[in-house]
Amino acid sequence: TLVSRGPVPGDLIRALTLMPEFVDPESIEINRRWTGRAADKEVVIFYESTPDRPLSEGNYVFINPPEGPLPYTMGEPVEQPVIWDWDREGPLTRHVDFGPLAHLATARPARTPDAETILATSAGPIISANLDDGLRYVHVGFSPTRSNFRYLLSFPLFIRNVMRQFHALENRPAKPYTPVKTDPREGLADPLAGPAAALPAPGVVPSDPMSNLWAALALAALALSLLEWFLYQRRLTV
Repeated sequence: TLVSRGPVPGDLIRALTLMPEFVDPESIEINRRWTGRAADKEVVIFYESTPDRPLSEGNYVFINPPEGPLPYTMGEPVEQPVIWDWDREGPLTRHVDFGPLAHLATARPARTPDAETILATSAGPIISANLDDGLRYVHVGFSPTRSNFRYLLSFPLFIRNVMRQFHALENRPAKPYTPVKTDPREGLADPLAGPAAALPAPGVVPSDPMSNLWAALALAALALSLLEWFLYQRRLTV
């Protein structure tokens, strides 16, 4: 779902239609306002727009948003920020190169300690993301139409990575339930302990590996002593 109070760049719509494994082209719709709740596994993209009220759990992308009930705070606009560096190994920047990004008229960074910096500039993190469970979002703090971003190959690649990551998070298998191991001899749960050792049957003395080792060494020493005694007695009789 796209939410925008103005025209949506064709480059953004084309980027979304080129990933049918993540986005159904027939399901792309543009709304002027958003007051609802994100459907299951839905991704809502706010293009130069904000929701009318605070959002609930879901997957959201904010591209150059104005002031509004966002899940984070924004810094002041900065003109022509200088690009410093970007996350080169994260899932959102796979095959993405922000080096050629230029002509940034203005940008607004996101101010939240929970978000991960994707693109760092002299203005702060103008692309950031919080992909923890619950309310997930990606913040793009500049306009693709007031920069050369939409003309770069990295633009559709970045949008594709965002949609792929949301899709992967929504469809990851649930963590299997692991029962807490208990020690039947104590009746206490120890979540750090492995499976409890099997208890011996009544009347059976459990074997001790170290006692078995010492018994073998004692037998070897006895055999050596008998051999020395035998050789000594043979020399006396010769």
